[in-house]
Amino acid sequence: MLKKVLWQKDWGAYAPFCPYCSEYAYEKDHCVFCGKKYEWDEPKNVPKPTIVEHKGFTIIQTTNNHLQMYKDNRIVMHASCTTKMTEDELRAEVDRYENMRKDR
Repeated sequence: MLKKVLWQKDWGAYAPFCPYCSEYAYEKDHCVFCGKKYEWDEPKNVPKPTIVEHKGFTIIQTTNNHLQMYKDNRIVMHASCTTKMTEDELRAEVDRYENMRKDR
């Protein structure tokens, strides 16, 4: 029987870890470090990040309120934030980032 992935708080957000070697679980079926297979189990009663798609960008507010913005699967912005934002506020952050890029 396979062990289930472990969900632990790491840097203020919940993250999956290998139940055998305790390294970060990058894959959903096996550990890239020790090679052992595990069962992926979505966490229960754990806050989920907020994910918004807007103008070709994906902006994520993690459970520790940090912001990450991606374009074409590449991170383009990361910022710490102390407050939880609404989806509309996250869209406004994408607009603000686009305006900053245009000002160069």
